[in-house]
Parts: sequence; C-alpha cells; structure tokens
Amino acid sequence: MASTSSSAADASSGELPSPALASVEKTAESPQRAVTDGTMDEAADDIVVYHFDGDNDDDAHPSSGWAALKNKNVSRVLAFCFLDGASHSIWRQDPFQVLIKQLGGDTAVGWMAGFSGITQMLAAVVAGYIGNIVKHETVLRIGSVIGLVTIAMSMVAASKLSLTLFYVSQALCGVYAGISATTMEALFADSVATGRRAFVYNLKWMDQVLSSCVGLVISIAVLFHLGNQWEESALVKTMFVGLLLHPVAMSMLWTMRDKYALKEDDGGAEAAVVFTELGGGDADAGSGGRVRKSASGVELMHSCLHDAVEAGEGCTATATSTTAARTETEDTPWSSGLRGDSSGKCVHWSTAPPAVVASPPPASPSGRPPLSTRQKTVQAQLEEECEAVKRDFYANMRAARGNYVKQLGYALSYYTRVIVTWEAVPYLVCLVNFLVSFGSGMTMRYISLFFVEDYKTSPVTLLSASLLISPLTALTSFIVQRSGDFYVGRLPSTIIVRLIGTTLLLLMGTTTLPLNVMLPIYMFRNALMNSTAGVTRSVIMDCVRKENRAKWSAFESFSSFTWSGSAVFGGYIAAAHGYKGTFVITAVFHYCSLAVLVPGAIGALPVERELMRTNSRKPHASCLVVTVVVCVIIAIASCLYAWFFSEMSKKGW
Repeated sequence: MASTSSSAADASSGELPSPALASVEKTAESPQRAVTDGTMDEAADDIVVYHFDGDNDDDAHPSSGWAALKNKNVSRVLAFCFLDGASHSIWRQDPFQVLIKQLGGDTAVGWMAGFSGITQMLAAVVAGYIGNIVKHETVLRIGSVIGLVTIAMSMVAASKLSLTLFYVSQALCGVYAGISATTMEALFADSVATGRRAFVYNLKWMDQVLSSCVGLVISIAVLFHLGNQWEESALVKTMFVGLLLHPVAMSMLWTMRDKYALKEDDGGAEAAVVFTELGGGDADAGSGGRVRKSASGVELMHSCLHDAVEAGEGCTATATSTTAARTETEDTPWSSGLRGDSSGKCVHWSTAPPAVVASPPPASPSGRPPLSTRQKTVQAQLEEECEAVKRDFYANMRAARGNYVKQLGYALSYYTRVIVTWEAVPYLVCLVNFLVSFGSGMTMRYISLFFVEDYKTSPVTLLSASLLISPLTALTSFIVQRSGDFYVGRLPSTIIVRLIGTTLLLLMGTTTLPLNVMLPIYMFRNALMNSTAGVTRSVIMDCVRKENRAKWSAFESFSSFTWSGSAVFGGYIAAAHGYKGTFVITAVFHYCSLAVLVPGAIGALPVERELMRTNSRKPHASCLVVTVVVCVIIAIASCLYAWFFSEMSKKGW
C-alpha cells in the first residue's frame, strides 16, 4: 500500500503525520476540475484547502495571542485561576499566617507549609504519572472533590482553633493543589500553540496576580469593619469568607475537557487543514487516487495562509511551488466554495478532506519558511546538533575504553558543551526555579510577620501594600514578556528582573529603614520576582514534547514543595537570628540561581533570536512608549501610596 510505505518513510525521517489527518480515510474516485469562468478546467493548476473540524463545534483556530482565548480550555482555565486566586488571597495569605503564628509560633508556620508541600509533591508525582493514562478531565474532577473536603476540614479547624486540624487541612490542601495544578497545566499547555505560549502564559499569570486584588479588597473591608486589629476572632471570620467562595472556583474544574485540546502540537487545534494544488495526472496521486500530503506540508501552507495577513508576507510562492503535492478528488457535495488568491488562482475551501498520505512538504522558492514555522525549524536544527554531539561523545568514550584520563577529558568537554545547548534549557530553567523556590520559602512565609512584629503594621496598611503588589506584578509581567519577545529574549529579561529584585531583598535584610521606605521596597521586590513565572513556564513548555508536559508540570510542582519545605528551615532561622537573617540567606540562593540561568540563556539564544525576528514584523508599541507609560503608572502609584500612608499615620493606624 502507498499509504503504508509513505508512513514508514515519514517515520524513518523523524516526521510524524498529524493524528487528525492520518485518521481520514476517504478515497477520491475522479479528478477534481477547477472552475474557470463557470466551467470545469481539468488542466487548471488551482489550490484547494480542506478544513476538517474534529469536534464539529466550528471553533475558530486559536493560533496565537488573544485568539487563543477562543479555545474553551484556555478561557475556562483563566476563569478558574481568577476565582481560585481570589479565594486563596482571602483565607490562606496574611490572615492565615498571623493566626498560625499566634497559635504555634514561627516554627508552626514553617511546619504548616512543610505538610502542605510534602503532600503536594506526592500528589503531583501521582498526577503526572496517571496524566498519560487517564483523561485529564477525570483527574481534575477527582482533585475538585478533594478540594471540597479540604474546605470542610479547614472550616472545622478555624471554628475550633485547633492546630492539629489545621495540619490535616493543609495536608489535604497540598493534595488538591498537586492534583489540580499539575493536570490543569498540562491540559492548558496542550490547548495553546507551540512557540506562542509566552503571551498566553503571561496573560494567565497576570490573571492570577490580579485575582488576588479581589480577595485583598474583601479582606481589608472585613478586617477594617472588625476593628483593624490582628485578633483571632477577626482573622477567623475573614478566613470563612474565603472558604465559602472557594467551592465556586473548584466547580470550574468540571468544565475542562480533553477534546478541546489541540490535536497537533503546531497549533492545528480542532481544525486540520490540507492545502494542496489541483492538477491532472495519476502519477502525482497516491495509490487509489488518495491525496498526497504530509503533516509538515500542511503546517507550512496553513501557516502561510494565516501569517500573510499578519506579517504582510504572501504565500504565492508556496501555492505555485512545483514541488507542492497535487490532489485528485471528486466534485463532492462537501465542496463549499471558491475564492481567488493573490496569484490569480482559485482557492477551494472544503469542510471535509479526503484521505491523507504522507509526502514531501512543499518548498518555497525563496527557501524561507513561513514566520510561524521558523522557530520550530531552528529548534529542530538545534536538537539535531545536540544528538550529533551526543553520538560523538559516546563514540569517543567507547574508543577510549580503559583510558580513564581520556574518558574524563571527553566527559568534561561534552558536559561543558551540552550545558549551553537548547537541549539543556528546560533542565536549567527548572533547576533555577528550584533554587528560587527553595530560597523564597525561607522568606515569603515571614515577610508579613516581619512587618507585623517589627513594625507593628496594622492589617489595613499591610493588606493595602499587598493590594498594590498585584497590579505592579501584572505591569512588570507585561514588561518582561514584551521585552523578552521583542528586544532581549525571554531568559535575559528574566535575569535582569530577578537581579534587581534580589538586590532589593538584600537591602531589606541588611538595613533598618522607616516603614514608609521599607514597604515600597517590599512591594517592588515581590512584583519583580513574581513577574517572571509565566515567561519561564512558556520556555519550558516550548522545549519539551507534548506527551511529556504533564511530567514537567509535576516537576514544577516539586519546586513548589521546596518552597513550602524550606519554610520549615526559615522558621528555625527566624527564631534564632530574626526575620532579616532569612532575607539574607534567600538573597544568596537567588544570586546563585542567576548564575545557573546564564548558560540556559546562551543555549536558548538561537531560538530567542528567531522569535524576536518573527515578532518584530508584527505591530507593537515601541519600547519608548512602553517605558513612558510604565513611569507614569509608577509615579501615580507612588503618589497614591504616599498620600495613603500619611492619612493612616494621622489616624494612628
């Protein structure tokens, strides 16, 4: 069979046909003639585009940017993150930490985070393993049920002020977070096109950050109404407000579906598109008149169609290429219309394609693939180079068998080279996130306690500062994403921002400043350090294969465990050396992480350059305009903060 041999050829070349296309098994019986002036012209060299909607819901193709929100999983994940973040910011942030501090001290705060982190790690490992066996939607529903049990247990613990029950509820909360976050992130990644995740992931992170504003406003209102004091009764009532809101967020997990995920990793979501030329002659058709078309050819021509509108790059060259696959199809009822392209040819659109058999992809006479595929082409070249280096290393090691000096030299040379390659980027980024999480865990649980204990800050003042952190983080995330996509690259922008944030934390740990100076430093430090999460996650998801994303998402949850686990050490350090001691140690970890991220930035440089070159062709605000807007917003925020703090001081708050 021609289809079998073609598939085998594709497998040997490393190219896998689209699952959606490979499943089509309709056979054409006679040549399709092009319509010219109302007549059928068999010799015409026209173009046909077949569109197949896998789930029959006529969804638009969410290729990139805001269009990705048309995917139902993407929009529902964003809704869940907003509701979940608002609930957490009410009952599990500052009021919860202060309550636990009053019940059991600094070490209890650390151990509470440790219990949550351990269970989250174990649940993430399980969820990452079964994510490739069981449907994602089933795992998410299991996580939702566990979350409801967590809410009930937390209510009982808060009403009885039982430290033991709080330990149990936090352990269950870790299980809920490990299952739901790991599985949801994998499904979310499968619903966004490769190479276009920086914008969508940054939007998701901004959504999570801004959602905390809602919870903080509610917390400020409740605590202000109850006397603006850190009293146990006021803290418990505030927690109950968030606990009652959280089940609404958990119900959103039941609306996410595996069928809404993209069928192809290149962005061919619910729609599989076949773009070919019409022509006569049996020689170009497959066995039995089947359509000859490869998955890569589909990607090239489909991307050309869409990118021509965005980037002003025509796809006439692709359409007229002599190497394009030709089709022979019957004039069936599913032929839905004709439309002319820029070359004067007719473009035939259809809602159902005939059978697809792999064939060589069309080549552009200019030798330059469409914009949306160049980044993936660079990635493929880098992966091939990494494989070649690996083969040479193993060959040299076998040749030097018994000569341990040579083997040591080969090993040092290999690992020195591989650490700055594209293949090492996801490992380095995850290692950096591990170090950052481990260091932050010793600090973040205690920053609010630092202001409450050392500066006697009132609930309204502290929560208002936290409220301003959210829009600052969202703004900084936008700047990091834009600068990474258009100017310096995603990882270099991450290094710059984290370097500034780490220096601010070191300043907090080594100086004694007034509250009206220390609070802004704390705010900007948190905003800078938290603004890079969406960008680094997009880099990881671009580097790994679709089938491995659940495992990598589970590994990121393991980093979250280190964040919680290191809080235990932070509790003992705070008890022995004060809160500032934890700030200094955290800064040391963060500086070390920046050193590790430098080789990753070097390895990702070719792909980042291609990404910036592609994005530079799209309309966007200039760097000067963005800088001016940011400065104006920061100036306004600073004036409002100074006014607010002065008013609070006058009233003795």
